[in-house]
Amino acid sequence: MRRLLALLALSACALSPAIARAQSIAAGAPPSARVEGAGIALGDSLVLHLGIGAEVRYDSNFFYETNNTTQGLSLHLTPGFLISTVNSQRSTGPDGQVAPHKIEFRLGAGLDYVEWLAHTGDVKPDRQFNVLANGDLIIAPTGPFTAEIFDNFIRSSQAPYQKVTFNLDRDINEVGLRFRIKPGGGRLELQISSLFGVDFWENSASQGGLNAYDNYYVHSTIRLLWKFLPKTAVYVEGDNYDYFYTSSDAAHPNGYPLRVKAGLNGLLTAKLSFDIYGGYGNGFYDFGPSPNTGIAGVSLTWKPYALASGTIAYRHDFENALFGVYADYDNVSISWLQQIWRFSGFLRLAYQNTRYQGVPTMMGTIMDGMTTHETNNGFTLNARVDYFAYRNWVAISLGYDFNLIRVDGNPTGVVPNPNLVGTFPVSFNKSEVYLGLKLFY
Repeated sequence: MRRLLALLALSACALSPAIARAQSIAAGAPPSARVEGAGIALGDSLVLHLGIGAEVRYDSNFFYETNNTTQGLSLHLTPGFLISTVNSQRSTGPDGQVAPHKIEFRLGAGLDYVEWLAHTGDVKPDRQFNVLANGDLIIAPTGPFTAEIFDNFIRSSQAPYQKVTFNLDRDINEVGLRFRIKPGGGRLELQISSLFGVDFWENSASQGGLNAYDNYYVHSTIRLLWKFLPKTAVYVEGDNYDYFYTSSDAAHPNGYPLRVKAGLNGLLTAKLSFDIYGGYGNGFYDFGPSPNTGIAGVSLTWKPYALASGTIAYRHDFENALFGVYADYDNVSISWLQQIWRFSGFLRLAYQNTRYQGVPTMMGTIMDGMTTHETNNGFTLNARVDYFAYRNWVAISLGYDFNLIRVDGNPTGVVPNPNLVGTFPVSFNKSEVYLGLKLFY
């Protein structure tokens, strides 16, 4: 049951409309193509999981308009697969005893194909192909020294903030290494990871011109954790991105965002866990403004019993942005996950204040220093109920997503380039209601 709750939480969170898009990838098939079940044995060590789903979704505003004139009904088809080591954790040795795996392996992929069945207005949205694939190889997962090789790919297709007959199609791929060292009894743990990523837009200059924001990047992290109590740990972490943009027209400066933080996590009580951290961040962009600020976060998770959990969280940070150079943001959220018999429910409410910095003014560029800022306020609500049948291999899902963005006016002199659709914020509200059927084995 606990495993099922964790999968549902991941699925519900991933389906939430994003207030701000970070350049990161979560491993696994698309949540609407969940692929967990008994599986088909591929020898003694590997198992194949298959899944397919169909979903009908109503969208009140698929072009993100301020007046909500473009409503539509869409069909989502979501096949997926996952190949992994048996139980993904441990297997039985020749002596009949449970033995830890020496190698763990996961390879999965999923597709979310979207076809529009009906719509209002004079422009029909284009069909969408969203793809997510990942591979993960872990050597000595339970030993004092663990090595991991991974690759994650995502293709996202999204309607722009204008009535046009094409989507904004984006491809991101990350390949990397991760090492974990746990000497002695495991009270001290060192994690080192580094990945190389590419972030490319498929749209040509006549379709949004977003290829001016193509970039590649290196992301390196080092984290040292000390479990000074059995269920409480203190940690320090350094995190660095190196962004290199391929365009020669200075649409966005190269940047080297750095974060250093220290935190504490563990259990306050047997049912209440926490994570709190604070630190410093700087963007180090080649030109334009750079963040030079403190960062902080806190989260509390309460599990009153095995079939329920709730989390409240706050985060203050910054991120690389398409609109301008970067964006400061404050995010607060509260969520609850509950299972009753074969039913599982999830509810999440979030608010985010986003402040874009380094927005070019009219007839200016970021390089000439004529820049201003823009502020957004965003609210999201996600509600979802799942019913599981026949050994939990069949799921019927009913859900509702609401997304509200309010732009605090248009900065004086700012004229967004109409050819760069989707790169500047707009005020809108958007409701989505969906009903889906999924089979996974």
